Amino acid sequence: MLLSRAFLSAIPRGTSVLKRRSSTLAQVPLHFVGANGFPSATYAPFLRSLGARFDVRCTDVYDHVSDDWHSMIAVVAKAVEGRQQGPVVLVGHSLGGALMKCLASLRPDLAKALVVIDPPMFEFKIRLAMAVAQRLGPRVVDAMIQPSRFAQTRKGVFASAEEAKAYHQSLKVYASFDPECLEQFIAAGLKPRQGGGCELAFSIEKEVQIYRTTPPDVWSPSHGQYAPVRCGGAFLYSKAHPLASAADVADLRKRLRPFPFVGFDGSHFFPLQSPTKAAELVLSVLSESTKNS
Repeated sequence: MLLSRAFLSAIPRGTSVLKRRSSTLAQVPLHFVGANGFPSATYAPFLRSLGARFDVRCTDVYDHVSDDWHSMIAVVAKAVEGRQQGPVVLVGHSLGGALMKCLASLRPDLAKALVVIDPPMFEFKIRLAMAVAQRLGPRVVDAMIQPSRFAQTRKGVFASAEEAKAYHQSLKVYASFDPECLEQFIAAGLKPRQGGGCELAFSIEKEVQIYRTTPPDVWSPSHGQYAPVRCGGAFLYSKAHPLASAADVADLRKRLRPFPFVGFDGSHFFPLQSPTKAAELVLSVLSESTKNS
């Protein structure tokens, strides 16, 4: 979907800025998909920084489809195609990074460059174990995937937006967010509830199912998540390894070679905790990609 008018007004339009840039990449539109359960508006400061250079648009996949990964990839592909601007820069965080990686592999005609930020991608042994767990049932999968367990325990109904904000501030992950990111999450992530109060705008059940159905691509590697990348860009990962371990990163480096891997100092939610620094890193790797292309 396109960003809201209020959101767009906060992002520099960048037309004159792009004309002054000498880099070819600076004239290419950018498409973004965020993490599971987070509306794109949550990333406002991060995207605003990117918007000074690129024509930024976003897609919230959970607004459109079920938890099926092929359907989510198709939704993003349709949104990029709808821009009618040729290949674009694909940027994604967490779930969004995995989807953008799939899209870049399955539809290289849509990818000018690709930057994935700490996506749920793992070494072969972990993916094999995940494939087995998915055949054994949801409880076994949940035992492997911590975010799925966390989502199931999170409160989803509130008496007011103020209560929702206070609740999320009490959670360690959300308390570390940039203040504007948290405000945007509350503004965009809630909807009125019949009978009074409010609730999360996205389905926790769908969020959990997306975690549970993360494609291991072992027996039927049809999603393209672990296929080679033909465009420039970078795989950005947290050096603290809260999601992908050091072994995962080492395996992925070999599998996706020569696609660059760049570690950052920060947690999995780097774009929401330090949005300006995260945007600077994305712009830096894209600039380097342009030099090497």
